Amino acid sequence: MTLNKHRTGLVLQSTTTAFQKNRLEAEHKAATAQLQAAEQQFMELEEKKRRLLENCKNLMREAKQACNLAPNQEFPEEYLHAFQTLPKTVDEIDALLNEKKSRASCFTGLSASVVDDYNKGTEEIEQMTLELQEKKKKLDDFRQNISQVKEKWLNPLRHLVDQINDKFSSFFHSMQCAGEVDLHTENEEEYDKYGIRIRVKFRSSTQLHELTPHHQSGGEKSVSTMLYLMALQELNRCPFRVVDEINQGMDPVNERRVFDVVVETACKESTSQYFFITPKLLQNLTYTEKMTVLLVYNGSSMLESSKWNLKAFYRRRRRLQP
Repeated sequence: MTLNKHRTGLVLQSTTTAFQKNRLEAEHKAATAQLQAAEQQFMELEEKKRRLLENCKNLMREAKQACNLAPNQEFPEEYLHAFQTLPKTVDEIDALLNEKKSRASCFTGLSASVVDDYNKGTEEIEQMTLELQEKKKKLDDFRQNISQVKEKWLNPLRHLVDQINDKFSSFFHSMQCAGEVDLHTENEEEYDKYGIRIRVKFRSSTQLHELTPHHQSGGEKSVSTMLYLMALQELNRCPFRVVDEINQGMDPVNERRVFDVVVETACKESTSQYFFITPKLLQNLTYTEKMTVLLVYNGSSMLESSKWNLKAFYRRRRRLQP
């Protein structure tokens, strides 16, 4: 009984093992078939890859020839950028190519002269572009030269005008008035329109106004002109100066102011000698010890010089001296 049971178990085990063996052999055959199919597919893909690579190399050579490039020369950046802007798929490239062909087919009936004119116009544009660049360079050089020459004369001129303005303003300040002198122009490039602008004010309640024939009174214009001339004289050294009738047309207040400025300027140390000529003077003006007053008498009732008694003049002079 026990022996039969043991034999039955062995038979069942043998049957199971045979079944598994058959199943594994079937799976092995199937896997072997799949491997052969995969190897076949791999070989086909390798062949396709080789053909595509060869085709790509041929297309690359053709592209370099179309771009006038050597076989070992790399594509410039602008070409690479242009290629990158093209569609990614063949269908899209074919569609774009057909669109360009359709547009090109619309240009019918064109003669060869049109192309020649286009090429000629392109050459002229390139030539004119080069000429324009050359002229721009010359223009920049001219502007630089003008700027350098301008600095050589404009900066000293401005410095000189500033010095005149300092003297002019100082004279007006001493009269409890205000005045300014500056270099004025509407456009710095219009050199023929540069000019000196004088602005003055004689009352504290007003603003500085440009000196014109109509805005100021006659006396104010005379005062401004005289002080401006004196400001110029302060910068120009000379042995002596003659001032003739500067007080004509001035009111008493301005005449006294100008006289005080002239006296103060003329009596400075190391200044030029002044000759102040006038037919009249105000009373109680300011005089200094450095001034000499000479009175000139003339008229129909005066004694002729040929009849002068010089000895009598000398005696009278000695009596008047202390």
